[in-house]
Amino acid sequence: MLPLYQAFPSHVRAALADNPDLESCLSSSESPSPLESPCGQSASFPSGIPSYKVFAFTFWPRAAHPFGAQWTLSPEDYKALGDGANTYLGYSVEATCKQHPFVPHAERSANEAYILAKLLSFFLPERDRAWTPEMLNEATRATGIAYISGSTNDTQTRDGPAPQEPAPMWAVPELPEKYTNEGRRPQFEFLERLAEMRVLIGMGNPITSPTPYDALCLGVPFINPILFWDSENPADRSHWWTQHAPLSRLDPPYVYNVFANDLEGFVSAIKGAVDNPIQSFVLDDMKIQSVERRLHAILQHDWDGEATRLGWSSKLQ
Repeated sequence: MLPLYQAFPSHVRAALADNPDLESCLSSSESPSPLESPCGQSASFPSGIPSYKVFAFTFWPRAAHPFGAQWTLSPEDYKALGDGANTYLGYSVEATCKQHPFVPHAERSANEAYILAKLLSFFLPERDRAWTPEMLNEATRATGIAYISGSTNDTQTRDGPAPQEPAPMWAVPELPEKYTNEGRRPQFEFLERLAEMRVLIGMGNPITSPTPYDALCLGVPFINPILFWDSENPADRSHWWTQHAPLSRLDPPYVYNVFANDLEGFVSAIKGAVDNPIQSFVLDDMKIQSVERRLHAILQHDWDGEATRLGWSSKLQ
C-alpha cells in the first residue's frame, strides 16, 4: 500500500486497511517490531500516508479506526438500524449472481429448503437455534419440505481434525429426519445449489451473512428468525434481534420474519415461500450503481477538514 501511495500521493484520495494492517500502518512507534510496517505520516516519516486518508473496513458495527466511526467503512447501513455510526459503503452481489442462470421454479425441486447454518453446532440450543428438531419434523409433515445444508462439522461426531476447520468442541446435535448435510462447497458450486432451492431457512446463526442476499438474487425467499423481541409489543421491529437485521425491514414474498419456536408461523412461512415464488430481487442499496455512488461521495468528502473540525490531528503522534 505504501509504495503505491508514495508513487502517486496527490492522486490517492483514500487507502483502505483491515486489522491488523490498520494498526500496523498507523503505528506511531519510533522503533517498530519486525512485524510492524508503519506507513502513516508522522513527523519522523513525512512521506507516509496522512492518517485522514486511511480508512478501516470492518464487517461489524463497532468503530475500528483511531478517528472513530466516520473513518470506519461498513458493508451494512448500521446507522439506519440504530447500531453505531460507521460510514456505509456496502457491497453488491449482482456480478456473482449473474454468473448463475436463473432456475425456473417449475424446474426446481418441489420440496427442498436450504438451511443457513454453516456450522453443525448451530443446530444446538446453546447456539441460539431458532427451531427444534421436532419443529423441523412437524414442518416437514405439514409441507413435505426436506432440508439441505452445507455445514462444517464442528461437533464431537467428526472423525478427526481437518485442515483449516475448528477443533471438535460442541455436543452432538439432534437433527431433523429429512435432512442432508452436503458439506461445504466452493462458492460457485454453493450458489448453483442454492439456486435450485424453494426457500432459504435461517437457523439463528450466522448473523448478517451475505447468503440471504445471494438467495434473493437467485429467486429464493428467506425465512429470517426473530430471536429476541419485546414481549409486550412483539410487532415493534426496533426491538427485534434477528439473524439478519438488515433484511428484517422486508416482508413477504421476499423475507418472512418469524418468531423463534413459533411452529405455526414457521409452517406458514414455508408454505408462503413455496406457494409464492419470487423472481430475482436485489435491494436498491445493493445495486452496483448505489455502491459506486456512495464510494464517490466518500472519496469527494473533505476528510482533512473533517479531522480538523473534530479536533483530530492529521498526523498520529
